Amino acid sequence: MDEWVHELYQTCAPELFRIARYRLLEEQLAQDLVQEVFLLLLEKKDILKEHPNIKGWLMKTLNYRILHAVEQRGREFPLTELSLVPAPSKPDSLDEILPKQLSAKEKHLLKLFYEEGLSYQELSARLGMMPATCGSRLHRARVKCKKYLDEGKEAGGQ
Repeated sequence: MDEWVHELYQTCAPELFRIARYRLLEEQLAQDLVQEVFLLLLEKKDILKEHPNIKGWLMKTLNYRILHAVEQRGREFPLTELSLVPAPSKPDSLDEILPKQLSAKEKHLLKLFYEEGLSYQELSARLGMMPATCGSRLHRARVKCKKYLDEGKEAGGQ
């Protein structure tokens, strides 16, 4: 294997896997998609060695693979917090399943990240804020969403 690709794999694969596992909630599929991204990198290494932001390319490529995997499955995920929320059989958008207690800004941020698949950099550019701020707000919105989803599960289960 090319040393450049090997070094990128050593430094970036753990983070890519963590992101894929978090978004897909399936360890094996996350591993497969990260491997696919690096196989593609190997195929195109001569072109990509000159890429100005190779880590961004890896993230973006993984994001496309995740979106494709979700579409291939017809958006069927294993039983998770989101799948326990009463929702129409085929939601058109996250608006239909996000907790009503979230603010409009939190919903908008989650929709941009999950529906449009924007990276932190793209989110920050679109929303006019620093990437770190964008990451913090996204994290807080996720935590708040999970809290309300968990409360809904508990109320529905009693």
